[in-house]
Amino acid sequence: MIDDEDRKQYIPFVINRTLSYHQDTILFVNEMNINHTAPVDMQYDFLRLLIRPAKRFAKWEKPIPDSDDIELLMKEYSCNRTKAQEALSILTKGEIERIRDRQYCGGVEKSK
Repeated sequence: MIDDEDRKQYIPFVINRTLSYHQDTILFVNEMNINHTAPVDMQYDFLRLLIRPAKRFAKWEKPIPDSDDIELLMKEYSCNRTKAQEALSILTKGEIERIRDRQYCGGVEKSK
């Protein structure tokens, strides 16, 4: 890091998240998360000097697309998305159909 412009462009969260997908760097990233209050220069030097150069390619995890069933359970039980996903894994298809029938308000159905 040469000047203030470099310090502004270095975003520790993005660097740590990117490196956390690799087994050989996860412990260094964890150490940086523990010492998140360290100056950006020190964080950069720590990672630069300890991590060996290598080609590292990993796709970022993307959130699971919402299904109509999750939205249905969120409305039925007045819960958040996480709890609705847990409930979806427990409920049977018949129980979900009964909830769908109970929530049905009439009107034109969307075509899929």
